Amino acid sequence: MKDGWPETIEELKSSCVTLRDALTAQFGDIRDVGDGYMKVSCCGSEDNMVYGQGIGPDRAHCKKCGREILDALSPFVSPFLRVSSGAVCVPSSKAFEEFGEKTWFVVPYKQPIHKSSETAETLA
Repeated sequence: MKDGWPETIEELKSSCVTLRDALTAQFGDIRDVGDGYMKVSCCGSEDNMVYGQGIGPDRAHCKKCGREILDALSPFVSPFLRVSSGAVCVPSSKAFEEFGEKTWFVVPYKQPIHKSSETAETLA
């Protein structure tokens, strides 16, 4: 891993966790509100949280401190998928099977996004 970012597909797989585990690791303050929904606080307030970006919940970050989690298999936000000429790479069904529910990556705090060409090639 380089500065907390996976360099290989195996490092990426071992770094990903469930959504609940990612929220707990990065933000700590989560509570269930029913029907499968959770409220997350960071820097003392739920109002600091921003969710989504693409279709569905694929990213959460605190607009105050910058802590962030993202879905490593989301074509909208994942730095691990190849993007070229305005087209995004959609992961294969095999990638979804291999990751299961553990698709969430806890972005290293205060680290720039690092792209690895090896992970992009393998997930396609």
